[in-house]
Parts: sequence; C-alpha cells; structure tokens
Amino acid sequence: MTDYGLPARGDLGHLRVKEIPVSDKNKVQSLLVLPNHHMVCAGCRNGDIMLFSTGIQLGSVLENKVKAHDSVVKQLINKSEDPSQFYSVSKEHICVWSVVQNDIIKKNTFAEHPSTKTLNISVASFGKNNTIWCCYHDMSLICWDLNTQKPLITAVIEDPITLGAVYLEGSMAIVNNTVWIVSENRVLVMDRETCEVMYIGEAHEKKITSITLVNTCVWTGGSDGRICIWNAQKYQLGERKRCQTVIKVSRYIGKTSGYVTGAPIIMYPVHILDVHESAVHCILQVKDTVFSAGQDEAMIRWKLNNEGDVIDPTTDLKMIPTGHQARISAIASSHERVLWVGSLDSSVSVWV
Repeated sequence: MTDYGLPARGDLGHLRVKEIPVSDKNKVQSLLVLPNHHMVCAGCRNGDIMLFSTGIQLGSVLENKVKAHDSVVKQLINKSEDPSQFYSVSKEHICVWSVVQNDIIKKNTFAEHPSTKTLNISVASFGKNNTIWCCYHDMSLICWDLNTQKPLITAVIEDPITLGAVYLEGSMAIVNNTVWIVSENRVLVMDRETCEVMYIGEAHEKKITSITLVNTCVWTGGSDGRICIWNAQKYQLGERKRCQTVIKVSRYIGKTSGYVTGAPIIMYPVHILDVHESAVHCILQVKDTVFSAGQDEAMIRWKLNNEGDVIDPTTDLKMIPTGHQARISAIASSHERVLWVGSLDSSVSVWV
C-alpha cells in the first residue's frame, strides 16, 4: 500500500487529523472516494460538487466547486469496474461524470420520470447487467439501462397504508435478485424480476433514514436512533405470518404490462441496536468494521466477526465524538484506513 504520508495508525477512527471547512452554502450531503484518481467528491445541499485530494496533500481542495444540480446532491455513486466515471443523483435527474486527472466533466443527464418531471428521485442503486434502479416519490421503481439510458422495467407499488409515501434519503438497496425498498418505517423486499413484494419487515418506531448492505446482512438506520440488522440470505421469519395488507405491484416491461398481488411474509431483524440518540443517516462498512452516524453528531464503531455479524452488540462498540456541530450526513473511506466524514455544519473531517 502506498503510504501517502499518513500517520501510521492501525485503529481507524481514533485520530482526527484534519478539518476542511467549506462555505456556509456548501453543506455536505454525500461523499464518494475515487481511489484511482486520489480524490474525494463531496455533494452539497446547494447542488455543488467539491473535490478533495486523498494523496500527499490530504484534504486539500483540488479545483473550484462544480455546479452539478439545481438542488441537493443526494448521492454520489460509481461502479467499481469503471473508475473513470461516476454518477450524481438529485431529485430532478442523474448526471454522468467523467474523471480527467484532477477534474470532472459532465457528460449527460438521464432518469427523469417518463410520465412527469414533478416526481422526484428518492434514491438510486446499481443493479446487474449494467443497470441502475431509481425510486421515485410516487412509489414507483424504474430500472434504467446504463448503455441506452432508457427504462427497462417500471414497477409501481400500490400500498394502501403508505399511499405511496417514500422517505427522501437512503431508501433502497439491491441485494442479489431482490430490491430492498424503504416505505416509512418498513422494509419491503421485492423480487427483481417478477416485482412481487415477498417479505416485509417492521422494527423501527419511526421513519427509516438509511439502508446499507453489510456482507450478507442489510443494516437499516431510523429516525428513532435504532439500527436493525436483517439477514438477506436467511430471512428471520418467525412463525411465517403473512402481512394482513395485500400489496399490489403494477409492472411494465417494455410494452408488456401486468400486475402481481400478494400478502408478503413478515420478517424480523437478527439484531436491534439502540445506541444512537437520534436519527441514523449513514452506515459504512470498512473491512471488519462498521461505522454509523447521524443527527447526534457522533460516530459509533462496530466490530464484526468472521461471518460478518456484530460480535457483541452490547459491549463491542465505541462511541467517537466527532466535533461536528450539525448532522453527520455522509461517511466514506479511502486507502482502507482513512475515514472522511461530511456534515451539514459545512465541513469535512478526516480520520485515521
């Protein structure tokens, strides 16, 4: 591993080495590390993207901010097999960016809802076969072909309880052949091909604010300060009770339309972690460690065993005061031992 002049510290998360202040308008909402280009992108609530160095000049601003969107940059994501480009997600559309040395160049935009531009994008996640799934505020899901940038599958979940309500942030994850969707305080697990909602989980008392795949489990964080861990391979089904609510999904594949209905099986989390004092907005895995953070301005470090499970949720954790003065909205990792923490207090901190 290249040293990059970083402090030799093996216990990630103990030492805060730098704080990078940005302007008051640039409250950081999302972070993305581009390791091949030695830089970090920070998406801001005013639509800007800022670039920072991960090399010898750790944390230095590489270029002036780039105006990417007219609204908050909700997500910055990239495919590991194509390090030369990444995607920024706002409520209006997705922007495709090329990375050229220490700069980024906008290529094009796509993913506007085919029916109306007023339906905001909530979240996006990569699927298989060069696709990306987008969740919209009308509870519809669209699978886009990244090559043609045209929709392949459209699924509209008609849930009589939520009436189409989807929370704004961190509301979807792609796990093998399933799509995990957040609906208020519940998790819906939908088959990626048939669009049937097979399982439903409800363990949060308030809205779910983040969802992340950690090894073979899905971690969800909520406004109640709770983290729930769901086994994505062996669903905890208890007595295999079915939900009393029948969920109908209208699906459109090309020019073919239809729908599927069913009462999903109720699933339960394998762990419920009640440690945070308020909403959990970001969860990040770094090898055998998971970091969680959010509204309470602190990070919690969780250690995993060889199976990827929390060793002991009651004792094997560490609370790390970050010094931030507002919600921690994003966490990213570079060089496997450097942690980047973005906050709505208009700053980014660097940890080793």
